[in-house]
Amino acid sequence: MVSTRSAARRALGGMSTRLSPAAAKAGPPPRRQHKRAARRDTRRSAASQASQAGSPGSPAAAPPSPPAAAAEEELALETLDARTSLKQGMRQLEERLQAEGHACIVGVDEAGRGPLCGPVVAGACHIPLDVTIEGIDDSKELSEPQREAAYEALTTHPRVRWAVAECDHATIDEINILQATMLAMRNAVASLGGEGAAPDAVLVDGNRRPWGNPEGKQAKGGIRPADPPPPAGLRKCIAVIKGDGHVRAIAAASVLAKVHRDRVMQQLAVQYPEYGMEGHKGYPSAAHKAAVAKHGPSPVHRLTFRGVKEHVR
Repeated sequence: MVSTRSAARRALGGMSTRLSPAAAKAGPPPRRQHKRAARRDTRRSAASQASQAGSPGSPAAAPPSPPAAAAEEELALETLDARTSLKQGMRQLEERLQAEGHACIVGVDEAGRGPLCGPVVAGACHIPLDVTIEGIDDSKELSEPQREAAYEALTTHPRVRWAVAECDHATIDEINILQATMLAMRNAVASLGGEGAAPDAVLVDGNRRPWGNPEGKQAKGGIRPADPPPPAGLRKCIAVIKGDGHVRAIAAASVLAKVHRDRVMQQLAVQYPEYGMEGHKGYPSAAHKAAVAKHGPSPVHRLTFRGVKEHVR
């Protein structure tokens, strides 16, 4: 049981990333700035955060970003509903973008927005159009063995470029789950690296893009800072509603994020066996909520989430 939020903050590092072998060749970026400094630098439009290669817990980093004004002028933003716009196969959107001149089209998705504990994880994946990976679909539609097989196929293919990035429970509590998810997505894209062109088109599952949103008011009265500038070279970002079931690159990213997060939760289950994390993976099942009520939050629970905050002592 924890009595203060500081105990939870000590349990895990704030960000970590895993890269494909191709991306790892590029070498690790510099160390990440402290979260408060990163938000200050975002307001000054001087830098954005990214992650360093390694296992969960690795420090995160980012190369300097171009001035916000110049980057935002070049970034084309778009939103589409895959259910009505994409009816000609799961590579239709990628084929369109390649015909428009984009060389590195990256799908992005997340896993772990809803759980009461553990990190939120984002996956980023580029699959060349002449590469076919069998068994790729929305991770929610695949069984665990199918996801594991798809993950293995993606992460061992020499031409597939991929990365995953985490935001831990303490970061989620500090900046909220939406902002933590967007941060993890930005870090995953920034960490892709490797040989070949830099990402110049990003396809994000859902209706919210991780770049291009101005400063605004939050529902509870706070101020949401403007998004940091996009990484150098990024020319288009498309939010694709229901994209994980209609765009191959997004489906691949969903598999990467889901499998990585499930493995993290299995590790946490060994550390905190009384919560049964190996089964519910942190989601708010009846058994999970009962365990929190009985034992109090673990050091990796999200203390601002309903079902947990009521039991913080």
